[in-house]
Amino acid sequence: MKITSYILAGTTLTVTMAFAGGAVMADEDHFKDIVFGESVHIEITASEGRVYYTYRFIPKAEGRYTITVDDYDEDIDDVLVFISDPQLSEEIDYIDYILPEEYGSLSMEVNLEKGKAYAIIATKDGVTTSTDYSFSINGYKGEGNPLSTGWWQNENGWLYNDEDGNMVFSDWAKIGGCWYFFDNTGYMQTGFFYYGGNNYYLRNNGAMATGWMKIEDKWYYFDEHGKMATGWKKISGKWYCFENTGEMKCNEKYYENYKWYYFNPSGEMVTGWYHVPNGANFNWFYFNADGSAATGWKKVDGAWYYFSNYGIMQTGWLEQDDHLYYLQDSGAMTTGWFHEINMYWYYFTEDGSAATGWKQISGKWYLFNKGSGKMVTGWHYVYENGKQTSYYLMDSGEMAQGWCKINNDWYYFEPSGVMVTGTRVIGGKTYEFYDSGVCKNP
Repeated sequence: MKITSYILAGTTLTVTMAFAGGAVMADEDHFKDIVFGESVHIEITASEGRVYYTYRFIPKAEGRYTITVDDYDEDIDDVLVFISDPQLSEEIDYIDYILPEEYGSLSMEVNLEKGKAYAIIATKDGVTTSTDYSFSINGYKGEGNPLSTGWWQNENGWLYNDEDGNMVFSDWAKIGGCWYFFDNTGYMQTGFFYYGGNNYYLRNNGAMATGWMKIEDKWYYFDEHGKMATGWKKISGKWYCFENTGEMKCNEKYYENYKWYYFNPSGEMVTGWYHVPNGANFNWFYFNADGSAATGWKKVDGAWYYFSNYGIMQTGWLEQDDHLYYLQDSGAMTTGWFHEINMYWYYFTEDGSAATGWKQISGKWYLFNKGSGKMVTGWHYVYENGKQTSYYLMDSGEMAQGWCKINNDWYYFEPSGVMVTGTRVIGGKTYEFYDSGVCKNP
C-alpha cells in the first residue's frame, strides 16, 4: 500500500489537523506531537477526495507500542489509521494500519525505534460523509521506557504509568502513600470529584484529601477512605453535622426531627448551657446530652427552668395551665417567698406555682390575689348570703387573730380570722364592738 496524498516539506508534513477541542490548521512547519498514553479526538469531513490528519510520535525507548481506534460509527465511518516513516521516500510505505470497518481491527502493535519520528495519520475515504472518532497510543510493551512508569506531563495535564508501564485511566492509583484518580483519558483529577456514589476532594497536587479540609472558607471532613462527610458525623468524640454539599455547619441552629441543635463556631455540637447573641443581648439555651435543645420544663442542677418551643430560656412571669410562675433573671423557677421590685410579695409553692387564695405558711395564714398572686394586706371582705365577713391582713401579710390595734383602734379576730362585732366575753371580760369591729371598751 502506497500513500501519495500528502507532501513532505523537509522532514515535516504539510497537513490539516484536528485534535481534542476543535480543528486547527497546521502550517508546513508544525503539526501535532503526541506522547505515549495520549488520546486524540478527530472529526473529518471529506469534501474532495481523502483528508489526512497527521500527528508525530517520537518513542522514548525501543519497544512494542499499541495504537487503538475508538468511538467510531460502524455504519457510516470509513476509518483508516496508519503509522509510517516519513523519511523513507515521497511515496511513503506504511508500517501498519487499522481499518475497523473492513477488517474489524481496533488496534495494532508496532515495533518502534527510540527517538525516531513517526507519522500517525488518520484518514477517511469518500466525499459525502463525515467521520468522528479517536485514536490513542495507550500501551507500551518493552523495557527501559522512561515514561513506562511514574508521572509524566503534557500540555493538558499530569498522567501516570503503573509499574507495568500501563497508563492509569478511569481508576484510582496509590502513589507515594497518597491516592490519586485518573479520568478515562488518563489525566490526574483535582477538586471535588464524584465516584461510586461518594464525593471526594482531590487537592491541587491531585492527592486525595482525608480528615479536615478548608475549601473556600468552608470546612469539610473526609474519612480515611476519602469519602466526604454529610449529615451527622462523630469525630474524635465530638459530633458535627454537614450539609448535603459537605460544608460543616458552624455557629448556627439546626432543626431536625422536631428538635433544635446548635453548632458552635468550631462546628462542634453544643451540649449543656450555651448563649447565642440576639442583637445587643443574648438568648440562653440548654442542650441535652444528645444535643437537642430543651423545651418546656427542664430540671438542671436541682433547679427548674422553662424553655420556649425554640429552646430559648424564659425569665419573668410565666402563665401556664391556669398557674402563675416566676422565673428569675438566671432562669431558675422561684419557690417560697418572693419580693418583686414593685414591692409586692408572692409565695410560690414547691411546684413553682404562685399561691392564690388562702395559704397557710409556717403555721400562719396569708391571702393571695387569685388573679395576680400578689399577697393581700389590709382589710378583706367576704360577702355571702347578704352577710359581710371581715378579715384583716397585717403589713407582713399574716392574717390577724386575737387582739389587733389598727389605726389606734382595737379589734378582735376569731382564730379563723373573722372580725368580731357585738358583745363578746374574752378572757372573762365582756367587751362591746361596733359593727365596724372597733372595740367600745378596750
